[in-house]
Amino acid sequence: FALILTDLDLHDSHGPHTVRHLQRVAPDVALVVLSGEGEIDVARECIREGADEFLVKGTPGIQGLGRLIHLALERSRRQRNRRTV
Repeated sequence: FALILTDLDLHDSHGPHTVRHLQRVAPDVALVVLSGEGEIDVARECIREGADEFLVKGTPGIQGLGRLIHLALERSRRQRNRRTV
């Protein structure tokens, strides 16, 4: 996979734990997180844990989802290239 688009509230995982798990199993895959929660602390923790982008559902920023996916893919590609050099 080139990109994982996930919600933070899954049936078997919740919050930043979801990001930690996905980073463990797919460290070289771009990760975009969607959430119904707009708490800045949650967003910051997700980014610290390895999410490339964090969007809150129902906000104007969600309109730019396609652009953010493109940016996340580019960021992931650059990071992979740096690790292989």
